[in-house]
Amino acid sequence: HMHSSERMTLAVIKSAARHGAEVANHLQVDGLLGEAGRVVGAQVTDRIHGDSFAIRARLTVNAAGPYVQGINESVPQLRLKERLTGFSKGVHLVVRQLEPEYALALTTGKKIEGIVSRGGRHFFIIPWRGCSLIGTTNVPFNGQLDEVRVTARDIDDFLVDINDALPEAHLTRDDVRYSFCGIYPLIASEVRADTYQGTGEYQVIDHAQANGVDGIITALGAKYTTARRVAERAVDLAATRLGRTGAACRTTVERLAEGAIDDIETFRQDCRRRYREDLEPAIIDELVRNHGLGVHELVEMGRERDLLHPVAPDRLTLAVEVEHAVQSEMALTLDDLLFRRTGLGTIGHPGEAVVARCADLMGALLGWDAAERARQIEIVADRYAYR
Repeated sequence: HMHSSERMTLAVIKSAARHGAEVANHLQVDGLLGEAGRVVGAQVTDRIHGDSFAIRARLTVNAAGPYVQGINESVPQLRLKERLTGFSKGVHLVVRQLEPEYALALTTGKKIEGIVSRGGRHFFIIPWRGCSLIGTTNVPFNGQLDEVRVTARDIDDFLVDINDALPEAHLTRDDVRYSFCGIYPLIASEVRADTYQGTGEYQVIDHAQANGVDGIITALGAKYTTARRVAERAVDLAATRLGRTGAACRTTVERLAEGAIDDIETFRQDCRRRYREDLEPAIIDELVRNHGLGVHELVEMGRERDLLHPVAPDRLTLAVEVEHAVQSEMALTLDDLLFRRTGLGTIGHPGEAVVARCADLMGALLGWDAAERARQIEIVADRYAYR
C-alpha cells in the first residue's frame, strides 16, 4: 500500500502545474455549458467564498470519477458506453497493529463476481505507519455522493468479518483509530449487497463520435494501476481534437516532479547525513516519503522560519509542513491539512491540543476569525464521529 495515496494524488496535480496546468481547489462543477450542440465549458461554484461563474473552454474533459454521469446529465444527449447502475462503498479501518512485517489476505463468506475466483470476497491487513490498515468492504450506496461517510454499522459489520476470518485478532470498536471510505461505480444490471461487483474497466469517450456532441470527452477509471493508461488515452484524444498531434503523451516515461529520484535509499541516506543536525532520522525518513525531492526546499524554509519542530509529540509532521501546505499546496481548510496534505489525522485523532495548534497556524495565514476557527475544528471532529 502507498504511504500516502493523498500525497500521491497531490504529486500528480503538482506535476501538472509545473508543466503549465492551472489548478483550482474547492471549485465545484455545477453543470456543463452547452451551446449550439456542443459543450463550451462548465458552470462552477467556489465552495470557500460562494462565488459562481462560468469557465469556457474549447474542449472539456469530464474526469470527475463517480460524478461523471451526473455532470454529463446536464447535457441530455451525453451517454457513457456503459451506464452506471449504482455505487459501492469501500470502507477501510486503521487499527492497532496486528502484524508488523507482513501483509495478510483473508477471505470472507461474501461472494465475488467473475469467471475466475479466488474464493470468497477477500480483504487485506497491511502494516501501515505503526498501525494495521484493513480493507476493503463492499456496501451498496444509494445516497447522495456528497454525503458518503463511514457509519457505525459499517465499522461493526466489518469487524465481524475480520474477527470471523482472524479470530485471534479480537478487534473491537476501541481498536479502531480511524476509518475512511471511497466510492466506486458499478455497471452490474443488479446491484447485490452480498457480492463484490467492482470492475477495473475504464471508459474514454469521444462524445462527438458517440453522441454527436462536440467539445467534450469523458474519462472514467477506477484504479491507480490503470490511471496512467486512462490518462494517456484521454490526453491523446484531447490533443487530436485540438489539432495538436505533433507529440505523443509522455506519461509512460515522465516521472512525478518530486519523485524523480534514481535510488530512493541512497537519497534517504544522503538526506539523513545532510540534515542530521536539524532533525531526527525518523522525521527525515517521513519527509522523504511525503515530499521526495521537495524535502530540501522544506527544510530550508523550516530553518529560516524556525519551524522544524513536530506539531505533536507522537507524530512526525513538522510545523513547517503546515505553512508549506497553505502557501504552496492550496490547503484552504483544516480538513485539507490533517487528512490530505499531512498524515496527522489518518492514523487516529492527533489530540485536541494538536488540532487547535494547527488551526492557529492555518488561521494566521488565512485570516480566520474565532468563529471560522471553531467551525474548522468542528468539521475535523466530525470525521471521527461514526454514526
